Amino acid sequence: MPEALAAFASAVRGIEAGRVGHFSIGRASVDGLVDLDDAALARMVPFASLSCGDVLALWWEGALSEEPRVVHLGAHGEKARVHASVGALISAIVACTTGAPDLDEGAATPHERATLLRMERARAVRPPAALAKRFHTWAKAHSPSTPVLDGVVAERIRKRLSAVVRREAARLPQPYRWTRGQLYRQWQLVLTPATGAVSWVAGGRVPFPAADEVRDLLEALARMTGQRGAEITIALDSEGRLYPDRRTVIEPPRR
Repeated sequence: MPEALAAFASAVRGIEAGRVGHFSIGRASVDGLVDLDDAALARMVPFASLSCGDVLALWWEGALSEEPRVVHLGAHGEKARVHASVGALISAIVACTTGAPDLDEGAATPHERATLLRMERARAVRPPAALAKRFHTWAKAHSPSTPVLDGVVAERIRKRLSAVVRREAARLPQPYRWTRGQLYRQWQLVLTPATGAVSWVAGGRVPFPAADEVRDLLEALARMTGQRGAEITIALDSEGRLYPDRRTVIEPPRR
């Protein structure tokens, strides 16, 4: 851990929640926020989560012996902000110039923040746009390739899964019911290959009531996209789009 981050974490532990932003230093994950191969993921270490679901992570752009950058990943796919260093991020937090409400808002003034975070003064540091551009170029270059699917087979699976999930979701009580005219919604089906169990997220993780109807379909999608692991998550949204993995989408036919 960079010395500046260790000092920052130590100072934050003694500050009342909400005085200096709304975030928590500790366990966090970039899963779902950025899609990288294993080698690239080893260069990103998440270290804080914001109240809105955003994540802060260290990013080693060059050699691992160099000082890491700090990447602010948006929970809803927003373009990442990239701070030149941990020190630059802390200065921006003190000066309330990060551009992120969860980091800039709070009861403490910039002067009070400087005292609480043991800094001599607050400098108005904004994350350089050029760094963010370099990060996006790097992330794109290190994203796993998108699998090529048989369109006819993929559509047949999408259509059948959509029908079963819609049917079962319509049987749920509110607020989990999926009805016509409802706002955008996404359902996740989780397959456990070792046991063949299928669950879904519907007011919590519970067994999928029509597991026997979808198990073969989920296993076929996993094979088509090369997914392996203890659990395989496949999502379907209320507009009929099927997401076999994080980088693949099977769209319904245009009418």
